[in-house]
Amino acid sequence: MSRRAFTLIELMIVVAIMGAMAVMSVGGYRALVKGMKNRAALTAVQTLFDAARQRAEIDRRKVMVYLYDDLLKSGEDPAGHGTAIAVRPVGRISAVDGNYLCDEFGDLDQVYASENSLAGDVSANRSDGSRMRIYVMKENGNGSYVDVRTSIVRHPISASYIISGDSSPGGGDDGGKLISCCAFEKIGEGSFDVGDAYGTEFASLELPDGYYFGASAPRSVGRTSVRVVTISADGSVSGGDVPVNAMKVSSTSLEEVGRAKVKSAD
Repeated sequence: MSRRAFTLIELMIVVAIMGAMAVMSVGGYRALVKGMKNRAALTAVQTLFDAARQRAEIDRRKVMVYLYDDLLKSGEDPAGHGTAIAVRPVGRISAVDGNYLCDEFGDLDQVYASENSLAGDVSANRSDGSRMRIYVMKENGNGSYVDVRTSIVRHPISASYIISGDSSPGGGDDGGKLISCCAFEKIGEGSFDVGDAYGTEFASLELPDGYYFGASAPRSVGRTSVRVVTISADGSVSGGDVPVNAMKVSSTSLEEVGRAKVKSAD
């Protein structure tokens, strides 16, 4: 018994069906991957804010979360991502002497490694490789920061608050006595004003490339401040939810993929 072979038309129909199925499979796979990336980015932001709220409630002190957008490469194929940094308060700058940011009331030597030396005795040949950032904690600030050495020093300053001895009128004591206090040594750009509260990072995240906190990607390489979210000691949050935006395929524009719920529960 003879067998009937496939005709050319039948083969073309089969190939067309297989091609259509392949296209649908690829499109579905891409949509699935995109959805997973969107959910992962939103979950990461939500987790950071949950941790920040818990820290504020445990410490009974406000926490500030700084949102930035970083553009790492510009041109026809730009690359960058959003960055979030959660900062807890440490102290307040009571004096600024050149590159030394002094906190005469902070027990910094109990928290950070100390040079155990006055500033004038610190070697000028130390490497700048060991550094950390302290952030200016202002409600209306833009998340500015200063790079300092990880080890604090004992630095002599004129006491700005502490008055000892005879401080009565005509007593001859104007409160200008030299005291040795803990100080950060600045090794980068930026500045603090006397009285500024400062804090250090305790949690951070970087969104995947192409995901930003701002409504539009930065236009030049560098970091752009987007927003500051303040979480009070009782867990209440200033502002509203934080949008997460993603770069559209083959485009330089962004679309919102979701919002992290950072409002405190009523």
